[in-house]
This record gives sequence, structure tokens and C-alpha cells, in this order.
Amino acid sequence: MGAPRRRALVVLCCVCIERSLFLSFSGFESIPMRAGRPCDREAIRNGLWLKKRAEDEAEDGYEWSVPTQVCSFQSFHSGDFCRLMGNSVILILGDSISFEQYASLVRLATNGTVISDRLKARAQHKRGLPVIINSCGQSNVTLVFKIQISLTADKWSNSLDDILTKMPPTAVVLNTGAHYRGDQEFMSTFRPAVSSLEKWQQSCTSRNKIPCPLFYRTTFPGIPHCMNFTEPENNR
Repeated sequence: MGAPRRRALVVLCCVCIERSLFLSFSGFESIPMRAGRPCDREAIRNGLWLKKRAEDEAEDGYEWSVPTQVCSFQSFHSGDFCRLMGNSVILILGDSISFEQYASLVRLATNGTVISDRLKARAQHKRGLPVIINSCGQSNVTLVFKIQISLTADKWSNSLDDILTKMPPTAVVLNTGAHYRGDQEFMSTFRPAVSSLEKWQQSCTSRNKIPCPLFYRTTFPGIPHCMNFTEPENNR
């Protein structure tokens, strides 16, 4: 697999996966992760929620696991991440959900750095300043978060052209969060956004001589009375 493809996969995986998972054969009881080949996508899709081991986490919770397969999730290694993503700028645009993913990526890439509540509050303020963290020392991997609840400029968001020009990234993860807009209103902003992203991607690829990946992260609608659920409702 070539370096550009590896870079794209690393961005996608590190945004989605926070730590190793543990496997079990039945119910919500868990046992240590088995050794074996890495789990493929089909195995991961057919997994289920398992309760965390008490000694692994200070708080109760559940993790996605693949109990029917002799395979294992791969641990995140910050050294590999920094080597593969060297001299890159990863820009995450979105709402508070995207910020939590950004904070998780920062913690993984820096072996434990926790973003302060003060910085979190600043990042989530409407049209607030971006959060910029160099996560890999001399490898020079810059992680950037900018709040973006709309695909066009409004009281909460800057224009994509403005953001992509002032902070030219080599990879973008975009999401407008769980802020519902009707199809007609959404599409009226989506088409100009695609045009801006295409211009950025062409310019970035030409400048850096590597593919510059874009990930548009979707968000499903909210769940009414979600605080009444104390464990996973199903395995989907």
C-alpha cells in the first residue's frame, strides 16, 4: 500500500477508534482480547456491544467487539501515526460531536494530552478561534479543530473558502453536526461547499504532490429520551 493511501486510512481510523477493544463469547461479559489476524471490515460490521472490564476503566461502559471471529482490533500507536502522517495538517470541522473526536485524536497522538475545559469552551464558541495542536514534535503533524455548524457563513460558521485559505490542510474531516436542516435548505449550501472543497483539494494535491483526502462524516438523528437508556439497545 502506497504512502498516500496509508495516510488517508490513518486519518479515518484514528478519528473513529479510541482504544483496543475486548472480546467475549456471550452476553455482555468480557474477556481479554484474543491474539489473531486483524479484523476486516465485514467482521467489524457484524460485531456487538460488550461491557468493559471493571479493571480497565474507572467508569462503566460498553465497547464494540467481534466475539465470533478469531481476529483482533489493532492498538493505536502514536509513533506509527506520526511517522505516516509526518508534515501534514489534519483539519476537523464540525460541532461539539466533532470536537470530542478531535480531542480523542489529540489524546491518542500525544499519549495522553487532555484538552482543558477552558480551551474546549473557546473552541465551541460561535465562530470561535480554531484550536491548533502540534501533536508529533519534529514529525510536525498539526491537528486543527474549527467549529462549523453550517456549510456556509452565518453567525455560527465561517465560509469554507475562508477557512481552507487561512489554514490550508492536507486532510479534512467535515461534519455539520446534529443541527437539523430541511433537504432544500441543506442542498442550497451543500453545492457551494462541494465547489469550495474541490478547489481546495486540487490546490492541495498540486502543492503537496500527494492526494489530499476529504471525509464527510454523517450524523444520524437524535434519540428521544436518550438519557433513559442505560445500556446498548441493540447491536446496530
